[in-house]
Amino acid sequence: MGLDPTLVEQIIQKVLKELSAPEPKTRIGVLALRKDADIAGLSGLLPQGAELVCLDDGSSLEGADRLILPTLTCNAMADLAIGRASDSVMESVLALLLAGQTVEVLDFQYLGYEKTAPHALYDLYVSHEKTLSGFGIKRFETETEDTLVSRKRLITEKDVAEALAKGAKQIKAGAKAVVTPLGADFARNHDIEITRE
Repeated sequence: MGLDPTLVEQIIQKVLKELSAPEPKTRIGVLALRKDADIAGLSGLLPQGAELVCLDDGSSLEGADRLILPTLTCNAMADLAIGRASDSVMESVLALLLAGQTVEVLDFQYLGYEKTAPHALYDLYVSHEKTLSGFGIKRFETETEDTLVSRKRLITEKDVAEALAKGAKQIKAGAKAVVTPLGADFARNHDIEITRE
């Protein structure tokens, strides 16, 4: 029993369409009011061309690739650690955490007091950070030279080879990304780890 040429052609056309589709723009949800967020500073830490959406932009944060909280104050951190929101921004953060979303924090305010705070007080905030990590709050991660973030829906051998040429040791792919068998083989043969976000 041979392959149906029509089916093979449909599969080829679908793969070619996926490969030629423009890469979707990275959408970043900024958990702050635009007037309070350092957009210029934040833009320098994110992938070039990323679309930044703040809480007061009138646009939903739904479907954002990443959710970033620019600053987590000591007061807000203590409140969140017991499941309480101290203001409207923290209410949004808490709602996202309850919905199972991950929130990245750019600056934990308590870290600035490491040299001056009494050890017991500083350790309290360290324990709050550990508690919050269990809720889905984590430290902001910039893309390192050895990690390449791919928003492509299909990762091919060519994509892995390009990552290797850039010196990447890891490719972070989207949860629904498909890695071709040749791409997976190339990654394995060149010690490149492909992980899912």
